[in-house]
Amino acid sequence: MTSRRDQLVGNRLALLGTLLYFAEWIAIPFIPSVPTDKLGVDPAAIVAEYTHPQRMAFAAGWLSFVLLGRILFAIGLRDAFRDTRRELPLATFAVAAMAVSVAIEVIDYALVTSGAWLAHAHGAASAIVALDTAGTILFDMIWAPIGVCMVAGSLAMHLSRLFPRWLTWLGLVAGALVICGGIVAASAQGATGSFHTVGGILNGPPTFGFWIWMIGTSVVLFRATPRRGAAQSA
Repeated sequence: MTSRRDQLVGNRLALLGTLLYFAEWIAIPFIPSVPTDKLGVDPAAIVAEYTHPQRMAFAAGWLSFVLLGRILFAIGLRDAFRDTRRELPLATFAVAAMAVSVAIEVIDYALVTSGAWLAHAHGAASAIVALDTAGTILFDMIWAPIGVCMVAGSLAMHLSRLFPRWLTWLGLVAGALVICGGIVAASAQGATGSFHTVGGILNGPPTFGFWIWMIGTSVVLFRATPRRGAAQSA
């Protein structure tokens, strides 16, 4: 009888979640670049960025839907370890971490959308600046939970020996960098010089590692999905 360790039992959930998540780019090109990352410096310039509240409100609603794809991806990864004891807790922790990141991002965009409506209603500049600053810091808080999801999920993948080694190591290394970026990002935003540069590096390129890891893992799980006839026979 073939051991569960000898064959990866994949699913379509992870790929579906990945496709849903990347649908955020349907809305992103049409909305202002906010929060501004100015952290309260030059209030007039901050307020001037808060335009098109209708577009931003639509984007906020859209993101509250499509960002759930990240959670669905993590659930799909966890499903691959449903029959194991060693990897399942790590994969479950990865789902929880990803859910935290999504919740923070949805709240973040709700705040900046509120700022856009305030600007549209000629509200107090101080309130708009406060929402913009809160949005900037909240956005920085997204990354550490994503990195934790990557590390926990990749460690489960590595221990199972059912995934390509390059994919598991990519998740471990890029995930660690994403965690570091999330930790230093908030303080680096308001810094100058080399610390600001390091913060930008840790909070930038590792994101591409996350996207590659997510897509690669989804494809591996999709290709390992049992055929319907084989699944019914099993």
